[in-house]
Amino acid sequence: MEIENIVETETEAAAPETPLINEGAAETPDSRQQQVLDISSFEREYAERGALSEESYKAFENIGIGKNVVDMYIEGRKAIARAHADEIMNAAGGRAEYEKMTAWASENFSEAEKAAFNSAINSGDIQAARLAATGLNARYKLSAGYLPANRLEGGAGAGADIYASMAEMVRDVQDPRYKSDEAFRRKVAAKAAVSF
Repeated sequence: MEIENIVETETEAAAPETPLINEGAAETPDSRQQQVLDISSFEREYAERGALSEESYKAFENIGIGKNVVDMYIEGRKAIARAHADEIMNAAGGRAEYEKMTAWASENFSEAEKAAFNSAINSGDIQAARLAATGLNARYKLSAGYLPANRLEGGAGAGADIYASMAEMVRDVQDPRYKSDEAFRRKVAAKAAVSF
């Protein structure tokens, strides 16, 4: 879903931080529940190959996690990634509109703006990603000659505090206050609404 690579694969969901199995633990029926395995290597394998190897499935089986459970986990992660992608694209007007906008941005954004947008989209923070997509939508429409209604009517957009760039908006979204302070989030959203 990045500007340069707008179609997110179904395997790009963030890896969980809690490992499942400890490879160095003794393998007995009683110790299986205490074993922990870092699954990030399995997620990388899946992302690269589109499937897990038989050796990977065996590693899970060795601690009592069957192939069907692993496959259900994979399908769940893919569903989460699809829902996340759909929510971001819907904030920008749908998949087709999002693809047009990111194609436009790949030609018109500076490298810093691309990096800031991609960082927000891939942050795992759905609010930040939605706001970045909404900001891209507004900037794209402005480039095509659309003006927000409040600018046409001389409202808040005329002379209001605005973002000079997408990177500036993303910095505010990544500010710790964005997650903890509802008033700050409203201020960022209002500023973004009149900026692009």
